[in-house]
Amino acid sequence: MLPALVAVLPAAWAAGCADTGTDLVHCDPGYTSCSGTCVDLQDDHENCGRCGHPCSESQACVDGSCVLHCTPPMANCGDGCRDLQSDPANCGLCNNRCGADQACVGGVCVLDCGTGTTACGGSCRDLSTDAAHCGACGHACAPGELCEGGACVVSCGPGLAACGGSCRDLSTDEANCGACDHACAPEERCSEGTCSVACSPGLTVCGDVCRDLMNDHDHCGACFHACEPTEACAVGTCFPTCETGFTWCVDACVDTQTDEAHCGTCGHACATGESCVAGVCSAVQPASCREVLELGLGTADGPYTIDPDGDGPLAPRTAWCDMTTDGGGWTLTYKIRSDIDQGSNPWWNQVMPGSGTVFPTTLDVPAGHFEGPTLAERASLTTRTGATEWRAQTRRGGTAVFDVASSDTGSGGQALRCFAAGTCTSASQTCSASVTDGRVLLNALGGPIAAGGTGYVCDVGWTDCSYCVDWSEIRTDATAGGDTAQAIRYVGDTSIALSDATTYYFIR
Repeated sequence: MLPALVAVLPAAWAAGCADTGTDLVHCDPGYTSCSGTCVDLQDDHENCGRCGHPCSESQACVDGSCVLHCTPPMANCGDGCRDLQSDPANCGLCNNRCGADQACVGGVCVLDCGTGTTACGGSCRDLSTDAAHCGACGHACAPGELCEGGACVVSCGPGLAACGGSCRDLSTDEANCGACDHACAPEERCSEGTCSVACSPGLTVCGDVCRDLMNDHDHCGACFHACEPTEACAVGTCFPTCETGFTWCVDACVDTQTDEAHCGTCGHACATGESCVAGVCSAVQPASCREVLELGLGTADGPYTIDPDGDGPLAPRTAWCDMTTDGGGWTLTYKIRSDIDQGSNPWWNQVMPGSGTVFPTTLDVPAGHFEGPTLAERASLTTRTGATEWRAQTRRGGTAVFDVASSDTGSGGQALRCFAAGTCTSASQTCSASVTDGRVLLNALGGPIAAGGTGYVCDVGWTDCSYCVDWSEIRTDATAGGDTAQAIRYVGDTSIALSDATTYYFIR
């Protein structure tokens, strides 16, 4: 049997193995002997395609070539094995990329918001800056607003800041200077974000106060340059102070109501042949205050230019006109103060004669006992203006307390003699007993005749009188020379306790 067994073994080896070089191994078709072992080079991991050519651990031998081999849930996506369950670039399927704010979970792309963002309506939002989801999902800011710190605020352009719901320029806003709600003081302005004193046009900062250097007495022309107490500041220059009714023009105080070089205002000169009447240049030359009124050249009390002789040789003159009392048109001729005793030597010689040719132009109290021109000048004015009425007004402390008027004329046909006109020639001093047209216009002193009453006129209006005594009066008794207790004196002196009075005489 041994020979037979030996004959069988070679046949068996030839059927399944190949020759290894030492031992002949014969392999079935499709197999190859590698190191004495029959292998299929088409799928053998250690001998892939040829003997001794192993594939790596991540490879498999397929059709004689080493190829990438992925184990589920890994899949070959062309660039390596990818986990289709968690790879955001290959989620569920190769090359199925999730969005930037998504993650791959279980092979499905799901929203995945990082730190600082919140999922809102399928997307991640930064609630601190997102105007459509400001502070909370769905809370949108209004048009013109921004989301800052999770709150909607006004959206301001370059150089502006949101303050209290509005845009402000912190460099110039006086209510928000340099910072919101930082307000400047009333006298300050905001410049480059800083509050500082600033003045309106025409004003200058002196210390910490805005001053008008053109007319500020304490800062005239320059800060802290003060005018003297007797000066006023005009156009930045200190000028002497003018009396009431006068204006400083160039180098002197003038009355712009009558000054022909400064008529109405400084520097406005009247033309040749014109005069300044009530601040207006006019070629009309009224002879008296009555004519000023009649010609419509003025209706307010004050100084006016009149020319009593028209084209005659006398120059126009300025006189005070009362345009409101008893119909107006009264020309002031004289002033007398009742400040000395009638027993002086003699009283009337000190006030009766007058002085010079200038008529009063204001209602101020005289500096001395009287103010006004000579008797002759007063008489001339009466004659030239054709005056037919006289009037005397007594004032105390700038207020009229008694006022009487009359149209009584003497034998010469003139009114307002004595103090007012001064045409006295004899020593006759009696009351005009036959005349009772003394019209009381005002009476604040009391007595038997009130405003609107009439009575005898004494000591004024006579044709022949010398000196003209120290007061004038009206009486109510039937006989002119009756009881003086029934008389009212409108010119007083120390003997009747009116030493502070001044009487003003007018003609019309």
